[in-house]
Amino acid sequence: MAYTAVVLEKEGFTVDFVDAVAEDFDEQKVAEIVQKNSYGLVIVETSTPSIENDLSMVQKIKENSSAKVALIGAHSTYFSKDLLDSYGYIDYILRGEFEYTILDLCKCLRDGEKVENIKGLSFRKEGEVVENPDRPLISDLDKLPFPAWHLFNMKYYDPHLYKSPSVLMISSRGCPYRCTYCLWPQVMYGHKLRTRSAENVVDEIEILKDKYRVKAIEFDDDTFTIGKRRVVSICNEIIKRGIKISWSCFGRVDVDREMLSAMKEAGCEFIKYGVESGSQKILDRCKKQITLNQVREAFRITKEVGIKDYGTFMFGLSGENWDTVNETIEFAIELDPYAVQFSIVTPLPGTEYYSQLKSKGLLKAKNWRDFDGAAKAVIVTAEMSKEDLERAFALAWKKFYLRPSYILKTLIRYSSSFQDLKRLIRGTGSFFRRYLYYRGMLQQTE
Repeated sequence: MAYTAVVLEKEGFTVDFVDAVAEDFDEQKVAEIVQKNSYGLVIVETSTPSIENDLSMVQKIKENSSAKVALIGAHSTYFSKDLLDSYGYIDYILRGEFEYTILDLCKCLRDGEKVENIKGLSFRKEGEVVENPDRPLISDLDKLPFPAWHLFNMKYYDPHLYKSPSVLMISSRGCPYRCTYCLWPQVMYGHKLRTRSAENVVDEIEILKDKYRVKAIEFDDDTFTIGKRRVVSICNEIIKRGIKISWSCFGRVDVDREMLSAMKEAGCEFIKYGVESGSQKILDRCKKQITLNQVREAFRITKEVGIKDYGTFMFGLSGENWDTVNETIEFAIELDPYAVQFSIVTPLPGTEYYSQLKSKGLLKAKNWRDFDGAAKAVIVTAEMSKEDLERAFALAWKKFYLRPSYILKTLIRYSSSFQDLKRLIRGTGSFFRRYLYYRGMLQQTE
């Protein structure tokens, strides 16, 4: 969204940004803002769990203003024809990577031109849905201007665990791997890795640090660690310029010591590794293209170079049963990372896994709101019910975080300073709330 805003601004368009979630605005408030400012075009970002609210808000906007409304995002991309067929108050859907599709649409609306030649656009003509050809993906990301950070209240965008203010950045788009459950490469950004140059990435870091006083950055690339030469080049550029900033990223486990050492020297504090399962059979079925021994080696080296390792795991991939659940829990404990995240697979529309489950009748959600990726299962597997998956999820959190060794390590970790102590107190409260929640879940499923 921030990239889109700056692309429009550079072409002379006036752009406002409203984050109704961050500002806690209801539908009526958003509609009033649109009406008050007489906007010509409103772009609404959608997602699967929020789509019902998104559509309700669009309807309210249309009832209270003359603005045209366009939808963007993975859900509206995948269901573009269905949405336009079903909801007459939607004017346009911009499929896939949307920065320049929106720019072309704004130019056409401003100049009174037809929209039939805008690639990536879906719309209605004489009552029929028209889907223009797909827009090619942006090949040179360096040509994108830096995001319009000035439009955003930075206090709302603070993803980093410890240092504030912090922001999200990307250094690449797309992912060459084909994990069956992963949404963004399959629907939005493709399987070809497109990268920014090291100089371009670090130029933005300097602006964020010097102008916006950002203290930490989270790279939101699908997988930051793809391409050793690229990653080391970014790290060397940070080091060469003497930039002192903390950052974190998402990574695959096919890393090596040279890359991780460069990342540590350049300020990398966390790596979130997508492990997914402790069963090699399940990893192979979901096309993860990693081995358990690779996982072990990556976590070992990450610890040794001094980067905090964070493992993410999920229950409900193809072939899941209680044996593989227990393998995953025990594998997470064996790795003993700084932190973990367990989740239940939420197969989003557009992914291979969604199609597999749908064809087999294994999707069990009653509405799109259930696809929120939290503690609720929306699927079953051949051997596990929804209740089994929810119980596995709760059991994993309990077994990992209530280990005496982990509790002791956490107490030691946060005992070095007053600030650490304050974080420990806050974290302890959060921990026990979480514990009571998962304990309740376990009792409900017994």
